[in-house]
Amino acid sequence: MLRLGPLHLHWSLILGATLFCAAQPRPLLLLGYAAVLLAHVAGHAAALPGTRVGVSAVMLHGLGGELLGEGETTPLRRSVIALCGVLAQLALLTAALLARDALPADLHDAFIRR
Repeated sequence: MLRLGPLHLHWSLILGATLFCAAQPRPLLLLGYAAVLLAHVAGHAAALPGTRVGVSAVMLHGLGGELLGEGETTPLRRSVIALCGVLAQLALLTAALLARDALPADLHDAFIRR
């Protein structure tokens, strides 16, 4: 099991949520924003098994998230770990496109249009 450690929330998370929701605090838009951020971090975490990188915390910020920790890996593997965050967001977009008719309007907007 992958232990991610404590969750740190950067101040820019509030700014990102405000901009993402266009200063309209609709709950489903905020939920969609959080889902995109969590998918991003989960993508990074999914790429870690098999490396010597240890995660001590998770940092969420306005543009995504990152895993904080220590350990060394090759530059190529580090690039793959970074890419997996974006690929997880792409997977979420694909799922939202496939289920677009079943999603509430605000979630559709959060996952596909923003």
